[in-house]
Amino acid sequence: MPMIRMSVLYWSYFAIFGVLFPYAGRYFHAYGFNFEQIGWIMACVTGANLFAPFIIARLSDITGQRVILARISIVCLLFALFLLKPTMGIGYVMMIALLIGMALSMALPQFEAIAMQVLGEDKHKYGLIRMWGTLGFLSTVWITGAVLAQFGVDWFRYGLMALVAFLLVITFWIPKLAVVEDTVVHAKTSGLERLKIPVIVLVFVVMLLNQAALAPYNIFADLYWQQWGFSSGAIGTLLALAAIAEAALMAVIPILLKRGGYYPLVVISLILAISRWLIMALVPDNMALLVIAQVIHAFSFGAMHGTAIYLVAHLFAKRHQGMGQSLYVSIVAGGGLILGNLVSGYLWDDGSGAKGVFLLAATSCTLSLILVVLFLKPQQLKSHFLS
Repeated sequence: MPMIRMSVLYWSYFAIFGVLFPYAGRYFHAYGFNFEQIGWIMACVTGANLFAPFIIARLSDITGQRVILARISIVCLLFALFLLKPTMGIGYVMMIALLIGMALSMALPQFEAIAMQVLGEDKHKYGLIRMWGTLGFLSTVWITGAVLAQFGVDWFRYGLMALVAFLLVITFWIPKLAVVEDTVVHAKTSGLERLKIPVIVLVFVVMLLNQAALAPYNIFADLYWQQWGFSSGAIGTLLALAAIAEAALMAVIPILLKRGGYYPLVVISLILAISRWLIMALVPDNMALLVIAQVIHAFSFGAMHGTAIYLVAHLFAKRHQGMGQSLYVSIVAGGGLILGNLVSGYLWDDGSGAKGVFLLAATSCTLSLILVVLFLKPQQLKSHFLS
């Protein structure tokens, strides 16, 4: 029963992302923002990850009140969406985008830490919960494209507000056993001291480079494919296909981690990620290859994310899970995506720079792969596991 409740929570949270990231570009473009401005707006959303998780991370580790703190974050998110008015200009929109990003990034580490507490010794089963987040993303990404085409781009904001309100309700259903049992009120350490260990820092760097490579896909894929003549229905299908593949892989990641460990999964995922971005760069009009590229999303994002959460859970003590997950959100989702958003927004140039952007994404994943092969083999990392 606790896993079912957490699965519903993840469905609700990531359903928001199925609207926000794939269609924000279309929404703001319709209001007259150019590609560079859209890049800055989305950089504000993701850039909040750099600092916002820490606003409540230490407090949650000390008090154990993760659910209440996450609920406060969701209320702030709903308020920020209510204030979103694109006609107010780029400065105002960037400020609201920052608030949206702050609320999202404060809530997620708490949900991840709660999930780890629910799973206990079965942390490798995280994929079974996260799979439902992917299905939530899939549900909304598939529907939203058609809704916006039929009723107009303003339904982007209305849909987001409805989903956030639903998530707020679901937070009242989170299992009580998720309260951290080994909370130390006067803990002498915060978990940040783990960053003094070079291989742990490298784990975050590897994930950051991979996340940066995903950024141009997240914010420009919809517009990119429109420029290549794909219909809204075809684009929605491609986006949904990625989520379907991710959900399918998430279901078996627990088995893969249990039997093979993290290393082969990460290496294979990065090799496939390089192939994916090369397809996007070199043959963006080939539907057959795009289908393959979208299936690879299961590895370039799904497997990498699932493995990252697994590693963070093992590399940080139980009482520091809030801080560990906050560091992941900050360094990877924050640093990686803001880097990718800014660079891709600057280079995109109305689509003429798209090829170079995706080639750069492939390069980023190549560097990530080299670091894994050289420095993150199991014998180099597992000695630092705490659980």
